[in-house]
Amino acid sequence: LREFFDGQTPDQGRQAWLEEHLAADFQASFAGGKVVQSKEEFIAGCNDLLKSFPDLAFTREGPIAYNNSPNLVVWTAIVTGTHTGAAYSPKPGAKAMPSKGVAVQNDPEKVVATFAPGTGLSKLLKLTVDPLEGGKGFSGPVGFYLQVGGSASDL
Repeated sequence: LREFFDGQTPDQGRQAWLEEHLAADFQASFAGGKVVQSKEEFIAGCNDLLKSFPDLAFTREGPIAYNNSPNLVVWTAIVTGTHTGAAYSPKPGAKAMPSKGVAVQNDPEKVVATFAPGTGLSKLLKLTVDPLEGGKGFSGPVGFYLQVGGSASDL
């Protein structure tokens, strides 16, 4: 997890890391389950983010800790980037926002990683990302979209 979610880029690159470490039936959940992605959708979404925010960084705040289970770990993440690349839309059909060099930072988010049983903590089965209380309403890919000028009504 630290290779990907601790402010670094894995040596093999983010896409290769995701392909290797996400279980075939992986599922990502954002905003209390309002946005759910399969492995393929999550990887495509990460690739789109990188095309639009080439300096995308997932930074851990505080420790990564087991959450009363050998297969669950939890941490707080801060996700940042600068929109210097391709026009950005968090989902197909939404109006893409052109790059204007805007630096963005999502609110602190609680991340829960569930590992696939029997994989020795090497394959992620589920990733849940939810904003912590007290933020400005910027979480997940939609948070970036809103910060670069996108409108909730466009989603």
